[in-house]
Amino acid sequence: MKRYYQFLAWIIAGMVLLLFLSGVIYKSIIGMELTTQLAAYGFVGLFALVFVLELIPQYFSPFMVSISALLFGLDPFAVCLVSVVASSVSSLTAFRIGRKLSTRFVEDIVNGGKKKEKNNSHNLTGRIINGWGRWIVLATALTPLPYFSMLFGAMRMKPDNFYLFGMVPRVAGYVLITLFMAVVL
Repeated sequence: MKRYYQFLAWIIAGMVLLLFLSGVIYKSIIGMELTTQLAAYGFVGLFALVFVLELIPQYFSPFMVSISALLFGLDPFAVCLVSVVASSVSSLTAFRIGRKLSTRFVEDIVNGGKKKEKNNSHNLTGRIINGWGRWIVLATALTPLPYFSMLFGAMRMKPDNFYLFGMVPRVAGYVLITLFMAVVL
């Protein structure tokens, strides 16, 4: 079973690398397609795009979708509200998925296939992510860097730390971008 998880880890890592490289290579095409969908579907498209981009980390930042919506002339308050709600729902969903479904997977990867005490690996990763790791979460929440809510949950980050260092700054980022773009436009 451990070989299965190791194989699955390599497949997932390969897929993430492939998605990242394709995002870099086809960045302009992806950006044009996202803006086309945003123009066609309005606030429903904005919600769906922000939700998906927050749930599955991409090279293309969900902040850019909100900026595109503002450039299309959509109401800044509504854009901010829709983006914040989509981001929050998506982040909470990914975080909960990471906490619930990845325990055994993370234990096998961290332990390297060796038998160890139950939850020993989660205690180690939990201490790391709740110590210095929360500052990394803060940096990814405030910048266009990929924001891995599911990974934060899988690494056993405390929900309070996730809310404080992940979600609150992410919401503040959307509010600040909306305010900045409203002033500039």
